[in-house]
Amino acid sequence: MSLLPLLLCSALMTLDDDRVGSTRQGSLLVCPPVGGRESGGGGGGSAPFGDVGCEAELVLVHDHPNDIAIRLLVRGSIGQYERFEVLPGDTIRTFDLMGLLAPLNVAEGHVVVVACNLQGVPIAHNQLSGSVRFRCMGDTAELPVAVFRAISGTTGQALPSAEHLSLDGVEYALPGNRQVLDFYAVGSSPVLGQPVQTQLGVVPLDFDFTGRNPKRTSTQLRFEIWNENEVKFSGTTHCFEGMGWVDLADLNGPTNHFRRQFLGTESGKARLDTRANTSCGAPTSAPPVVAWVLNDFGAGISGRMLRSTGRQSSIIHIAPVSEPEESGNTVDSAFSTGDGSVKTRVPVPSP
Repeated sequence: MSLLPLLLCSALMTLDDDRVGSTRQGSLLVCPPVGGRESGGGGGGSAPFGDVGCEAELVLVHDHPNDIAIRLLVRGSIGQYERFEVLPGDTIRTFDLMGLLAPLNVAEGHVVVVACNLQGVPIAHNQLSGSVRFRCMGDTAELPVAVFRAISGTTGQALPSAEHLSLDGVEYALPGNRQVLDFYAVGSSPVLGQPVQTQLGVVPLDFDFTGRNPKRTSTQLRFEIWNENEVKFSGTTHCFEGMGWVDLADLNGPTNHFRRQFLGTESGKARLDTRANTSCGAPTSAPPVVAWVLNDFGAGISGRMLRSTGRQSSIIHIAPVSEPEESGNTVDSAFSTGDGSVKTRVPVPSP
């Protein structure tokens, strides 16, 4: 093989490494939203398929022999908090995501996992992966988490800033500025003549975990839609606040082109972008997002993470931590929402 193909292959791999993914290992993981409330009211949306009783668990895989720690950044529809967990080497842990939301007394939210050392400082540790299992009305679907690799530093090395996690392609991988969706039109019946129902889960990447109750910003989700004949439609929008699930059948705008009667074909493609629009409320923002789709075909559910295009950097702000021995606070991991595999008392950084 000549040198040129090898250089091109290396360049493509490097390009891929500086972007968010769903089939790799990384140092920062963003879970899809879980739980929900009734649609409307300017909120993120309902639970998947309107079933507030859906269960969800995070399956976290640590594929490295060394012990580390993780900071679980738990963000609810109202309120947020952090949880510190020691993660032994070569471990698979499960976390009840609704259980993690329970201290906030909310039914909707999501979780971010950050690899850190035993002092709570974020580190480069591209050995974490995971998925979220949804169980709704007897059906099960598994969605990958959004994985951000640490770009700088060797394994175990502290990242440049312990309080600002930069998703910029230099410290962590970059999110995209658009999301691409292949979809079946609302009103189509692709499996056994059953009408399909499609939910879109969206998590804006504009986190600030330094306060207990940060004000949530509003954004406008804007869709460019193409049918099977490559005819383009614009104007389908949705005002969105926080994080959550949106039913494609409930989207706003002059015309919802996800509906078969307006799309004109059984399926299509869409590109999702965000806009700061004061008509959606204040304060406004246009953050990058990660998004997932869940389809209910009437004969089972399935889902996947949407593919990102373009680049848009973001920063996650987290609280500084003290040395564990300075905090004087301990928790017994046997009583954690994890699988209880660590039964020693571990220190917790002070908030």
